[in-house]
Amino acid sequence: MIDQAWSNLVARRGRTRSLVIFLVGLLAGLAFAPAYLVPLWPLGFGLTLGLIYRSQTWRMRLWLSFLFSYGYMLSSLYWISLAPTADPQFYFIIPFALVLLPAATALFGTLALFLAGFWRRNPVEFGFLAAALWMFFEWRRGVDLTGFAWNRVGMIWTVDPVTMQLAALGGVPLLSAISVLLGLGVFLALTQHRRFGLGLILLPTFALLIFGSARLALTPLESQDTLPDVNVRLVQANIPKNSRSGSAIYEEHLRLSANRDLDQISHVIWPEGSIRDHLDINPGLRGHLAQNLSPAPFSLVFGRREAVPGVGHFGPTHLSAYLIDHERDAFETYDKSQLVPFGEYIPYQDIFGRLGFSALTGQFFGRVPGAGPTTLDLEGSPAVGVFICYDSIFTGQIVDQEDRPEWLATITEDAWYILPEIPLLAKTPGPYQHLAESRLRAVEEGLSVARASNPGISMVIDPYGRSWSETLRLGDRGTLDSTIPKALPRPVYSRVGPLLWYIGLSLFFLIVTFFYKRIARL
Repeated sequence: MIDQAWSNLVARRGRTRSLVIFLVGLLAGLAFAPAYLVPLWPLGFGLTLGLIYRSQTWRMRLWLSFLFSYGYMLSSLYWISLAPTADPQFYFIIPFALVLLPAATALFGTLALFLAGFWRRNPVEFGFLAAALWMFFEWRRGVDLTGFAWNRVGMIWTVDPVTMQLAALGGVPLLSAISVLLGLGVFLALTQHRRFGLGLILLPTFALLIFGSARLALTPLESQDTLPDVNVRLVQANIPKNSRSGSAIYEEHLRLSANRDLDQISHVIWPEGSIRDHLDINPGLRGHLAQNLSPAPFSLVFGRREAVPGVGHFGPTHLSAYLIDHERDAFETYDKSQLVPFGEYIPYQDIFGRLGFSALTGQFFGRVPGAGPTTLDLEGSPAVGVFICYDSIFTGQIVDQEDRPEWLATITEDAWYILPEIPLLAKTPGPYQHLAESRLRAVEEGLSVARASNPGISMVIDPYGRSWSETLRLGDRGTLDSTIPKALPRPVYSRVGPLLWYIGLSLFFLIVTFFYKRIARL
């Protein structure tokens, strides 16, 4: 039955084949959070490889490559187009964000599949070359054209803590390689190399499950030690994205923070956007925070910071996280290093400025990225690494490896990507995918993550990517208190980093491509 269905699909021509591949791509996007229909991505990738392999013209191979890549990017990233709804003057951007952003990100997958199509001597060589090129271009997608690393195909394995554990060895690159191998196995199972294809499906799957189960079994959730004298309070105010009053947002966070006794809390953590003022040049505001959040000794909050000292509120600005010691009025800052293109800054300003684009925040210039990962270390507080919102998708770039922290905190604003007034858009994939990135960063770095998000999802994640605390769900309003599990010994991936893994896996697949026949004789 499967062979007959495959033969019928291969026999299709023109618009029918194109429509099928586009639908396959759309369905493949459902492998990511929150649907987590994981098999759909390898199935879609394998079917696409099969049709590209059997296409005789380079034009058809290019078209099919784009349709699959565009389909899966569109269905998994459509929610980004909701960001401009915060302000009517930006409504004109919505169709561009909906259509052009997935198309731009799809170019990388398109190139990988299209270039592989020029080497079709046999299915195995073609398939492994496609795998090598896919890994290479997935790495480049996180670097080129401002870098957009969202939904690397390894992210489908954040479906469960068990399937995330190999990230401690190879991070998201290794998980992506497994996704690609499964898709390659599907393709080969439809050819005369069926046994080889089934092996490529079963072996990586068993590796994921066996390694993950064993690693988690060795450290049950309840057996972990916690950082001494650390008890955080995460605040989730559920503020709409079109709220204009910075003072009202600030006061709401204060009210929620003090809704229960603070004498057992060491750190009060607020999400991105909770303070819209410059805390570095406003000691009165810091004093007001200390007065209202004491006796909690520390707060970790969002605020702006001068990028050029002395120029005040109207000069270049960092978007920053402040760790504040309330008693001594001492503070350290982390400046957001990965700014959102067109939302927090304009890339290629000479070009887009002439076309009339301005950042969604309403400022044409002024947002300045920080220098990179920073460990905040105030006396009395275990050293903490902070990453803000968009930072979280950049694997290997959230921790200062020369000054490793004892735990991580992330503060984020995800209200941009939902429309609560429209039921179908009240809970889009965006916040769930964002949470998945934080979970995987915890496994990659072997560090717990305290996540404060508006309008959710807020929680504490242990170093294995598991939920340690209760959860403030999307749309909840309230606070949660939690301890923080201690860090693990530094994982292999944290020592090696993503670059070597991406290059190494790409080269491995290339070696198999060109030496497959010799390897098969061994």
